[in-house]
Amino acid sequence: MVHHVSRLELYDMKTLVSFLLFCTISVSMYSQELTTVQIQHLADTMLMSSSYKVKIKKVLPVANNMQAVLVELPYREFPSILLFSKDASTNKWTRVFEGLSPGIQDTPSDLYDWHKVSPSLGKDFATSDTANNFYGARVKQLVEAAGFQKATIIPYQNFFHFHATGDPKSQSFATYTIDKTKYRNYANQLFNNKYNTYPKKDCRIYNSPTVSEVSFEFKDNKYVIVAKTENKQQWTYTFDRVDSESKYLENKTIEVQNTK
Repeated sequence: MVHHVSRLELYDMKTLVSFLLFCTISVSMYSQELTTVQIQHLADTMLMSSSYKVKIKKVLPVANNMQAVLVELPYREFPSILLFSKDASTNKWTRVFEGLSPGIQDTPSDLYDWHKVSPSLGKDFATSDTANNFYGARVKQLVEAAGFQKATIIPYQNFFHFHATGDPKSQSFATYTIDKTKYRNYANQLFNNKYNTYPKKDCRIYNSPTVSEVSFEFKDNKYVIVAKTENKQQWTYTFDRVDSESKYLENKTIEVQNTK
């Protein structure tokens, strides 16, 4: 005798599967290290639209209760390196609010640009508060408040980049930010002061190249991330720790150089 599954039973099975997946992810967030499935789940919550996917390229070994992950960019203004921090007392993992975006590319990118859709979901704007102090109270307020609007704000040297989802009800969204407050200086260093001739308040001249190599270690009481890009740049990040809310990297430094 063939048993025909009713719509109610099918709904119940889907609900059960979703519940079990949620329980598996939630419980296993309290573990010694994150699995690729857990990382994928956390990364997917950062997407502005379900039309895009985050592809994990490399998961770096855990270093002193932190984990770094290299991803393929789904669109512009998304971090290519995600960081996760573990609470040593509970073993609970949390994605760090501040992501990393090593590399600057002054040529056009094939990545989706939020500025080019109609109506525009992305814009660059300036305020009376300068954006060049990434850890300033006003800058923090802006970038953290964006999440309530299903949006992301990235502070640059002379302006802020903003983009929002076109369908605020489409899915849950966990916002993020990237410290680009010195990118004009880095771009001039990497491109022989070429950016002095470019507009000061336009993020579209700061495309992100592909990251080809990345390393992560805890050395001499500092975290060190070294990323190499396909356009022959090397970006070295060092920081002491993540703050108590897993939002920002404390005492962070960024060094850039051409490797051509």
